[in-house]
Amino acid sequence: SSFADSLTGEGIGNALASGYYAATVISEQIKSMDFSAAKLSAYDQLAYTKRWDELEQSLHIIGLAKYFSLIQWLNLNLNKHRLLLYKLIRASIDFRERNLFSKLFSYLKLPFTRQ
Repeated sequence: SSFADSLTGEGIGNALASGYYAATVISEQIKSMDFSAAKLSAYDQLAYTKRWDELEQSLHIIGLAKYFSLIQWLNLNLNKHRLLLYKLIRASIDFRERNLFSKLFSYLKLPFTRQ
């Protein structure tokens, strides 16, 4: 169901979650004996409601690629800015931390933050 994370390439966890959501919807359909398209659309709503936040954050980070020179400058300065390095590592592990980097201004603020 196309839930591969375009930033990390991770897809197994998303596929398992997607399968769980599909099984939940199918189970409800069998119980109610209602196999209409409207009932099937419950899968789409459930899957996107649960997974979209994580995938959307990855898309925002990938969108920052157009600011390559800024990212290159930050990369050169990571050793000087341990807080930035820490935040980048956290963002690569926890999608909720990626929210920090979904906006360009977050990149601009971090090098000037006191450590």
